[in-house]
Amino acid sequence: MNSNLLTIRAVGAELANRLWRRVLILAIIISALLIGLVILLETTVSVWWLLLGFPVIIAVSVALGILFISKQIIRTVSPVKSTEQRQATKQFVDKLQSVSEVFGTPKFMILYNVIRDIAAPRKDGYVATMINNSTSLTSDFKQLSKLF
Repeated sequence: MNSNLLTIRAVGAELANRLWRRVLILAIIISALLIGLVILLETTVSVWWLLLGFPVIIAVSVALGILFISKQIIRTVSPVKSTEQRQATKQFVDKLQSVSEVFGTPKFMILYNVIRDIAAPRKDGYVATMINNSTSLTSDFKQLSKLF
C-alpha cells in the first residue's frame, strides 16, 4: 500500500481513538442523565412518563451501537506500527489537534470525518486537507510518511 495512505490511516486512527474516547464519555453521561430524568419523572409525576423511556432507550442503544461500530472500524483499518512510528504518529497528531482546535470544528464532526477518511482513504480527505492547508504540518507529514 502507498506510504501516504498508510500514514493517513495511522494518523487518522490515532486521532480517531483520542476523539472516540471523549465522545464515548460524553454519550455515556448524556445517556445516564436522560435515563435518570425519565426514571425521576416516572416516579414523581406519573407512570405515563415511562412511555418516554422507550424512545430514549432506543436512541441510547443506537448511539452506543454507532460508537462501538466506529471503534471496530478504527481498530480494523489501523496499520500495525513500530514503536518509532507510534511515537512519531502521536507527536504529529498532537500538532494536528492543535491546528484543528484553532479552526473550532466540533469533536464529533472531526471524529466523523476522520473515521470516513480512514475507512476509505482519499487524497482530498479531511486529514489530507488539514495537512495541506498547514505549512508546518506538510513537512512533518513528509517526515512521518518516510517512516512508513
